[in-house]
Amino acid sequence: MIDAIAKARTSVAGLTKEAFFENDDKKAAAERYIMIVGEAASRLSDEIKSKYPNVPWREACDMRNFVAHEYMKVDYSLVWDAINRDFLELERWLIEIKSSYPWPL
Repeated sequence: MIDAIAKARTSVAGLTKEAFFENDDKKAAAERYIMIVGEAASRLSDEIKSKYPNVPWREACDMRNFVAHEYMKVDYSLVWDAINRDFLELERWLIEIKSSYPWPL
């Protein structure tokens, strides 16, 4: 998840929101990384999810499902915000969690 978050941010680095909206390749890459993060979140153990209830596990899974199954309805403003805002907080949580557990989980 941490790797996918870093790749998502790298994929949009240097772009304005408007440039992102106009670039189909960047949007497709962003969607893919969101799907990876959400899928990985869905596979974490219930033990970890319950130990860290403030982490938005469900939201990550829900966004993955929406992007994967409702791809014609994706709001790229939400994708942009997820990568540039929400992923930063999620990454901080994941780094903290990673330091508490042996890997891989």
